[in-house]
Amino acid sequence: MEGYVYCMTNEHMPDFVKVGYTDRTPEERLAEANGDTWSIPVWKCETSIKVRNPRDAEKVLHKILSYEDGRVSSRREFFTAPVEAIKNLFDLLRTQQDEILPVSPQINSPATGGRDYKKIFRDGQVLKHIYKGDEAIAIYMKEKDCFMWRGTEYGSLSRLNAAHKQSINPELKSAGNAWDEWMAISEDGNFVPVKHLPPLQETD
Repeated sequence: MEGYVYCMTNEHMPDFVKVGYTDRTPEERLAEANGDTWSIPVWKCETSIKVRNPRDAEKVLHKILSYEDGRVSSRREFFTAPVEAIKNLFDLLRTQQDEILPVSPQINSPATGGRDYKKIFRDGQVLKHIYKGDEAIAIYMKEKDCFMWRGTEYGSLSRLNAAHKQSINPELKSAGNAWDEWMAISEDGNFVPVKHLPPLQETD
């Protein structure tokens, strides 16, 4: 059974990381975690990878991270470990993946108008799109300036929009304007159209 292993962090628990697995996508798991906070989303997905046996992969990761009393509780998925060390473990997992994802053909997507995503989206911000009844949940990763959906990174909202639509309709020729269709979680925890998101306030 395929699934994902992931690493999440929480700004209110800076000394801990959460490493787990999910049968859904990391984006859906992140949306669920942030949906339980009843406040500004505080969970961030640092890295994830699709594997054939997510439960077994999680057990191996937990065993490695448990050395030197790294595990906070035997019943929880929290560990005291540097995020970069976790990412290195996930990179090692990636070298064991022999499946090469097919490259989707390009379809027409309108220009974004030169929008600066880093000035609009918060790191780890959850986005949602519904096309022909199918819901896609993606997250924005500020460090890489990209959107992640189903474990794949997309350099623009237009490409993400096209990928979701093409997964439902492979014969699609034009994806339309993503800014008119996608929504994102606002600071009050509700989904609003991305085109209505105010610019982020600059911090010193």
